Amino acid sequence: MASKALAIDPDPVTPRPFLGLGCQMHADIFDEVNQRAGVDEEDHRLILRRMQYIQPAIARMHVHLHWFDHLENGGEPSLSYQAVIRQLERLKSLETQVNLVLETPSPWNGVPMEPVVGRFVRHLRHLICEEKASHIRWFALWGNPDHTFGHDSPLARRLFKGVPSPAKWEDYVRLNRLAYEGVRKAGLPVKLVVVETICGPLMRRERMELALEAFGDLDVAYSYHSYSNEGELGNNANPDYYYHGMEEEARRFRELLGPGRELVVWEFNTSGVVGYGSTFAGVGPQGEDRISSVRGAVEMTDKVLSAMMAGVDGLSLWCLHDLYESECESARLIEFGLWRFKHQHWYPRPLYHYYACLCNLFRPGAVIHAVENQPDGIRAVAACREGNKVVAVLNHSERHLEVSCCFPPNPRIYRVWPSQFSPAADQPFHLDRPAEQGNHAVDLMLEPGELSIFTWGEG
Repeated sequence: MASKALAIDPDPVTPRPFLGLGCQMHADIFDEVNQRAGVDEEDHRLILRRMQYIQPAIARMHVHLHWFDHLENGGEPSLSYQAVIRQLERLKSLETQVNLVLETPSPWNGVPMEPVVGRFVRHLRHLICEEKASHIRWFALWGNPDHTFGHDSPLARRLFKGVPSPAKWEDYVRLNRLAYEGVRKAGLPVKLVVVETICGPLMRRERMELALEAFGDLDVAYSYHSYSNEGELGNNANPDYYYHGMEEEARRFRELLGPGRELVVWEFNTSGVVGYGSTFAGVGPQGEDRISSVRGAVEMTDKVLSAMMAGVDGLSLWCLHDLYESECESARLIEFGLWRFKHQHWYPRPLYHYYACLCNLFRPGAVIHAVENQPDGIRAVAACREGNKVVAVLNHSERHLEVSCCFPPNPRIYRVWPSQFSPAADQPFHLDRPAEQGNHAVDLMLEPGELSIFTWGEG
């Protein structure tokens, strides 16, 4: 017997329109390193086809300053620059809004940063004005700067074990304000993203508080990254990494920043209990590949819905697909994607099916609403946009659950069923059909890990 019917809270979570969902989109997939690994034009067509299935609303791209050397010194554009342009063109064709992040040089390289900031602003202007990349909406200086631009606190000293930072928090503030003023003078319609903090929940809170104090007078976007485990895998044995969960952390950041400031999770994924790092998510308690499991995919879907319900403006998954990241001492395979690399036949991971459906249906401009009467084991969130409504209902438990939904007549329902996934599917799986309904109520039995999304309205 289903419990009390799910219903949309009439008051929005935040008055801010939702920016949408997306992914980290590495331009490296077009470079020589990935070519040597066998990536060819047929593979690029497959990747583009899947991008079209997903319809990402936002994307994040790393760039390195030396990729733009020809703009300063003349000569032919580098293959890396050409890769950036090709990726930007693909994203523009999908109407995807881009966050461009300068990765290197950083203070670790021991070079003055003021000229670096000036050059990056000039290259931004070139991309937007000369290459017609008008869909670049944000930019950031240095991802994950927690240790690169360190601040002094007892927590920071414990986390970084006394290893000195090459630059200070005050340098980060000064350089970002310099960049902010540079794009303003250049008349570029882009927003600066600050904080980009990652190093544990307590460190993220310290950095966000520092950023609000330093940049609160500017129209900037605030960002944090989350790879923390949810639920039973949470790393709460160490008090310096105590994690309240995605929903609570996002809600606290929204309360700190207030309703008017933009807050985006520009990187997120999960991690196992051991073996996790910057290229591999690690394994779970039974040695399972956490990121490739259905349970991992359900955890990630729950993270997305929880963050939306807590008032974040958008989320970007790390990352679209596995690939070799070439800008390091030795190329390394990143294994965080929605699908695997070529040597594993580009086989999709379970999260591909969930995330593609969410990206497709929770579109930019929607207003997010909470869903009332959620029983234990269910996570639900709603969106309203231009007369259309979307309600996502996730069974994040390991048992079948029945829910009752009281919606207007004739909603459509998209059901993401883990039991129906194919290991070699190209198109993301979901069953799309009219919901069977009586007296404006739908009673739905959800299998463990099922995501069902109802839609209705004018479009």
